[in-house]
Order: sequence, then C-alpha cells, then structure tokens
Amino acid sequence: MKKGFTLIELLAVIVILAIIALIVTPVISKVINGAKQRTAVVGSQNYVDSVNKTYALSMLDSRYDYLKDKDILETGFDDNELNEIEVSGKKPTYIKIEYDKTKNVVKEGKFCIDGISVDYINGVANKSENDYCNKEVVPGLYNKDNNLIVTWDSLVNDYGMDLNYYQNENVRYKYSDGEGWYDTMSYNGSYTYLNLADITSGQPAIVLAKNFSDAAKFVISGSIGEINEGAFENVENNFEVIIPKGITKVGIWAFGYAKMKSVSIGPDVVEIGSSAFDGTVNLKSMIIPDNVVHFSSNDDWNWGGLNGSGVETIKISRNMTNIPNSFCQGCKNLKSIDIPSNIKIINRNAFYTDRKLSSVTFHEGLEKIDEWAFSYDDILKNVVLPNSLTELGDHAFYDSEIETVTFGTGLIEIPHNAFRLNKIKSVILPSNIKRIGDGAFEQNPIQTLDLGNVEEIGSYAFAHDYENVAALKSVVVPASVKKVGPGFVQASNILESVTFETPSYWTKSEFGKLPSGDYGYTEKCIAVDVSTSEKVLAYMASNNGQLPYLTHWNSLSECQ
Repeated sequence: MKKGFTLIELLAVIVILAIIALIVTPVISKVINGAKQRTAVVGSQNYVDSVNKTYALSMLDSRYDYLKDKDILETGFDDNELNEIEVSGKKPTYIKIEYDKTKNVVKEGKFCIDGISVDYINGVANKSENDYCNKEVVPGLYNKDNNLIVTWDSLVNDYGMDLNYYQNENVRYKYSDGEGWYDTMSYNGSYTYLNLADITSGQPAIVLAKNFSDAAKFVISGSIGEINEGAFENVENNFEVIIPKGITKVGIWAFGYAKMKSVSIGPDVVEIGSSAFDGTVNLKSMIIPDNVVHFSSNDDWNWGGLNGSGVETIKISRNMTNIPNSFCQGCKNLKSIDIPSNIKIINRNAFYTDRKLSSVTFHEGLEKIDEWAFSYDDILKNVVLPNSLTELGDHAFYDSEIETVTFGTGLIEIPHNAFRLNKIKSVILPSNIKRIGDGAFEQNPIQTLDLGNVEEIGSYAFAHDYENVAALKSVVVPASVKKVGPGFVQASNILESVTFETPSYWTKSEFGKLPSGDYGYTEKCIAVDVSTSEKVLAYMASNNGQLPYLTHWNSLSECQ
C-alpha cells in the first residue's frame, strides 16, 4: 500500500516554497518596477518630443498660436494647452515644462507616469527622487513666481468674496465708467444709475481688484461645482484663470468684461452659458475642450460667448453642435477659425465684423450658415463651402472682400445679398443651385459668369455699378431660367450683350412687367435676343450709382 505525505513533509515543502518566494518576489518586483521606470522615462521623452513638435507647429500653424506666449506649462494651470499636445503611448498625469524659445527645445521637464516621477534635464530623462505624483493645486491667488498669495477659503471667509453677489436682483447688471459702479438695470427693469459704492462689499470684482491687484494667477475651487451667473463679471485683474476639475458649468456672463489674460477650462465643464466671456479684451486665445457640449446653447439667451473679446485663436470643442448667435462678433484680433465637422449650424452674426479674420475652414458636416455670420470681415479672401451645407442665410458673407467662392453640392439657393459688396471676379454655379436671391452678388467685379442650371434670378443679383473696371461684358441666360428680376445684370457702360438660350420663352410682355424709368444718369441701350425674328432693346440705367432697372423699347430710337 502506497503511503501519502506526512504533515512534517508537507510543512517542509511549504517552508521551502516560502523561502523561494521570499527570494524571488523582490527580484520579480524589481524587474517589474524597473520596467515601469523605463516605460515612464521613455514616455516622458516621447512627451518632450511631442511638445517640441507642437511648439514648432505654433510657428507655422495659427491653430497652435496659444503656445507662442507660453514659456512654462504645468498641469492644473495649463490643462487645455497640455491636452492639445498629442503623444503616442501613455500621457503623464503630472506635467511641468520649461521651454527654451531661443533654442526651440524643452529645457526642463517634470513628469509623473504610472506613479513614477521623472526629471528631464538638458535632453536626458531619468527617474526623479522628487514626488510629482501627489501634486495638488491649491485653489487661490498666485503671484508671478507661482507662489500662493491667498487661499480660496481665505478669499471667501476672510475677505468676504461672495459668488452669489449677482444673484441679488437689486445689484445685477452693472458696469463701471472708470469712476464708479452703476446699476444699469434693476430687477424691475427700470434704469436707476445709482452709484453702488456703498453696496459693493463681497462683489468678487471689487474684492480681487482692491486687495490683490498684483495677482498673476487665479485658481478657482472645484468644490463650488458651478460658477454662478456674473460671478466674476468686470474683474479688472489681468491674471490667468484656472477652472479646475469639479466645475461642471460656467454661468451666463460669468467672466463678462473681465480683464483676465487667459483661461484654462477644466475637464469636467460640460456647459458654458451665454456671454460667459464677452468683452474679455485681454484674452488672447480660447481652447474649448472636448468635454464642453453646450456653449451659449443651453439657456434662453443663446447669445454671445466671446463677443468683443481680444482672442486671436479659438479651438472649438468636438462635442458642440452649433456656434451661437454673435459668438465672436467684433473679435477684432481673430485671424483664423477652423470649424470642426461636428458643428452643424453657425448662427446669426457669429463672426460678424471680425476685421482681421483672413481664413475660415469649413468641414463636411456643416449644414447651415445663418444670416450675417461672416459679414464685414475685411480681409477674408477665399471661401470653400462644403457639400453638406444646405442653407445659407441672407447677408451671410456681405461686404467681406471675398475674391473666390466655391459652392458645394448641397446648396439649392443663394439668398438675398449673401455675397454682395465683395471682390468676386468669377461665379461658377453648380447644377444644384436653382435660385439666386435679390442682390446676391451685387457690386462684385464679375468677369466670368456661369449660371449652371439656375431657374430663378432675383433683382440686381449680378448688378454692378462701378465705373472703369474690367467687369462683365456679356451674359448667357440658360434654358433653365424661367424668371429674372429687374436689373439682374448691369455694369454701367461695360455690359454689351445678354443672350437667352430659349428666346421664344421671353417676349416683350415679359420685359414689360419689369419696372422702368429714365433717371437721366449713366445709360445705355443694348440688344437682348428674345426670339429668332426680332430683338428687344433693353435699357440699363445706373441711377447715379444706385440700383439699376431693366425695361424695353420697341425701337432703337425710343431707347436713345
């Protein structure tokens, strides 16, 4: 009979295994930790390479302009900028970078990857003896050397900063004229214009400007959850604002007309209210992180956001679906804007009077550009509309100095004054466009006109009353056209002929329906072919630079 192991033998085996484990475990642990350290070091090096590449791009691509003024980036203070830097592999959870702009390389870096702290100095990354993995940004005000001046709790408890100040209906909607604060609209809608010097206690704008005018950075406490309506409106401190983790909403007018120079929007913000950053003239860039879903689109106002701000660059969240009314109206420093494919609607006046806007990039996915959206943008030269665009608003690109425009396949109508007062020399309409609204291309120096399969042309659609320019000399109206408005083409003394491809459709009676009148100014008789057997003489009058008219005479002598 075969015997089993005795208890002593089993205990001996267990002891031996325990001894082996004691010997092997540290070795295995050391191997694992060594691998983690190597991974962290390599990951930090990769991140530095990505930073160097992104900084280099900032010299060439306006989308990265937000980096141009940054010598130091640090997690918790510059989250938006750091999140924009793409890197292969694991991204550090803590980052502090010092960039040498004279050599165009990262000079020093501090990182935490997978619980491993890494120092990067003069091109070499090594495991650090310092702990960068348990860094916590303390809410409050910091000086230019990044030293804490006063904590958030002290601002609230010792200085009486009241974020609910504007919730008091009697003190809402104020402005400063440089001499005092005034109530511009009390809760019952009356205009009181009372000096509010005696009731400013607790107003954040006063607390911060009065006590901490030299503060360089303001880290808001994530514990408040939401930044209330008008909470930091009119704050005059020229500091960086950090909206950290924990904040989910930025209210209406939260930072309206504040003099802050930059803002970092945290990873938990989902909603930003109307006019939240309107009038922030010192703000140079705005990165709307992808966690933001609603920007001025989830409240009753649905207006503004960066209206009248000083932004030069904007990065739009990839989870927003529309750009609100007057979003960046009057942003006089905005140079370019890239509209991502997730944006379906650009609302009214969104980029109205942006005088330095020279480049707009639209992507497939955009469905509507509303009225006046890109009007009076003085140096906007080229527009390419995507195939997905199906609706264009009146005056959408009015008086914007555009030289070329390319239409997509989804648009059916070019509406009233959509491209009036630009510098477009060639209009080539694709077959999908059926209607041209009144004045759609009026006062453009058009030299080439292809009407495609258009069916209806509005009044003065292609009229041009500039003198002494090389403009349109002849027009061919295709067979598809069934209706034309008065003065649909006119170019003072330059236009020589208008030819209809289906002359039998057009009779004297058709032209007789158009308004007539002799205004005694620049005038010309031209022959318009309307049938195989006769010509109708069309009279063009510029009305001293005003809108032209088209009518007919039965004979050349009548016209002359």
